[in-house]
Amino acid sequence: MKRLERLSTLWGWLPAFRAVAEVGGVRRAATILRTSPSALSRAVSQLEQEVGAPLFERGGQKLVLTRAGSDLLARTREAMRRIDDVLSASPRWDSYLLMGTNHPWLLAFVEDAVVELATAQTDWSFEASLVGTDDAAAALTSGRIDIGLFTMPVEHASVETVAELKVELGVFAPREHALAARPAPLPVAELSEHHFVAPTAGPDFDSDDGFPKDVTRRVRVSVTSMAAAARAATGGLLVVLPRNTARATARDLGKGLVEIATTPELAPLTWVVSARKGADADAIGRAASSLKKRLGGAP
Repeated sequence: MKRLERLSTLWGWLPAFRAVAEVGGVRRAATILRTSPSALSRAVSQLEQEVGAPLFERGGQKLVLTRAGSDLLARTREAMRRIDDVLSASPRWDSYLLMGTNHPWLLAFVEDAVVELATAQTDWSFEASLVGTDDAAAALTSGRIDIGLFTMPVEHASVETVAELKVELGVFAPREHALAARPAPLPVAELSEHHFVAPTAGPDFDSDDGFPKDVTRRVRVSVTSMAAAARAATGGLLVVLPRNTARATARDLGKGLVEIATTPELAPLTWVVSARKGADADAIGRAASSLKKRLGGAP
């Protein structure tokens, strides 16, 4: 009973500890767990008191695990993995699909896929979430997500690549924009004279939307959401979007926008659909198909 009493005290602190350890910061971990940074800091401090040793080396911008912290993280992952395996064997949990992405710019695609799947599969539950780039493999292998759309490959023995999508891009503007009526393709370098809306860079994601890095442009508005970027563009700004997205998506991101022909055309981006091995194959296939349809990427 003493073990039970001790575990009942510290068990609730372990998810907080694991989240902070895997993302290397309290604020991002709080966003993932949908709680406050102060609550996570308090949970970690209480766990350290119970363990009797510091779990993190503090002082830098990113928290680093001590040896005791590394040992506890490894054992916490294993314990949670075993519990998840047991729960995953239950039909109730088999009817739940968790989807995610490592970049807020891509979150609209995941959310739209979730809505479509929920409409078609009324006996299933679905969830869309944002995970850190460094946390992508851990999110998949731990079962926090089953499948995700990522800006990079996820390398792990327990993760499989479902599709690599080459997404065609274009520069779009509102119909009233001066460039919209231009008949001939515009040299990309000349776009530097016009204002853009572009992705915001964050601590765990970049601002790459596919615009050539060797061309300087004027970014007037930076946002994390592609949907917000498309709305901002309708007010007179240029925006780089996947062509299929701008033409037709569930969110009508490209409503009121026309493509500005450029020379050369923008190089396509490669986004990767990765899934946890052992997840429901049919559900993974449906989710991947929904993402491919939205992006129009050729696998």
